[in-house]
Amino acid sequence: MNILVVLLATTLTIATALFLSLGLVMPKKKQLNFASNDQILVFNDGMIRMQSVGQGEENIIFLHGFNGSLEQWDPIWKLLLGCQIRSVRLDIPGFGFSSWQTSDFSLAAQAQRLIALMDKLHMTKASFVGNSMGASLAAWFAASYPERTRSLWLLAPSGAAGALGYQGLFGFYTSNPIANTFGRIISKTWLFQSLFSNRMTVQALETSASYGPIWDSRLPKIKANVWIAWSAADRIARAETARSVHGAISGAKLEWLSLASGHDLIASHADLIARRICDGFSFEEEESIGATTKTQKNL
Repeated sequence: MNILVVLLATTLTIATALFLSLGLVMPKKKQLNFASNDQILVFNDGMIRMQSVGQGEENIIFLHGFNGSLEQWDPIWKLLLGCQIRSVRLDIPGFGFSSWQTSDFSLAAQAQRLIALMDKLHMTKASFVGNSMGASLAAWFAASYPERTRSLWLLAPSGAAGALGYQGLFGFYTSNPIANTFGRIISKTWLFQSLFSNRMTVQALETSASYGPIWDSRLPKIKANVWIAWSAADRIARAETARSVHGAISGAKLEWLSLASGHDLIASHADLIARRICDGFSFEEEESIGATTKTQKNL
């Protein structure tokens, strides 16, 4: 009997520790303020906050990284005013001010919501600029809906097997398939949601469950023009996976940006990214980029 009590007490202690760790290691939802130029699009199952700038026949949709919002694109937003394109940036459902009545934040589900967004905005086709998680979503979308995709600009996509470089318990839950499955089950319970409603647990685990081999397997299905940018010093979306991502997408171009960029390519290379977007897929060597940056077309 004593042994049984000890086993039960030990099991309960471990379960409680895992339960609490799952909630406490996940990032909190960011506090944001509405802007005067925000637009709110209402759907049957949720709402999406977005902003748009520019006019033209070309449509470009900007997708932020994990726990980000449309403000992530501030460094390049004004630089797009002179381009003959219609640029749309949004809070991906489940992030920022965009909400959806679901616990499914997988890349497949998010891609379907992008289709709903495009239909609402009367976009037959669009190009996508994605950062980290947003780049992973953009690639998934292009593989799933090639008829709705014109081109992709992928900034350090985080979806490849072995790409996530998070350390500690957060890295354990987002990178280990067994821990991820356990976490997704627990995070959707009433008790967990009541105690940790301000955490991004479900979003983190659902998104990362779409990463790895399942994400890699979709890359060869991409038919659009693709520009990939990475920094060799990136430790969040490990730069070691850049070559495999580049090699899996037919005709893709890979450009290495400065070591100082790390994972924050938007802030450090706003001018270059805006120029690449405005110029389309014209890749000439540019001396002004610097010695630590080079374009690699045939890796």
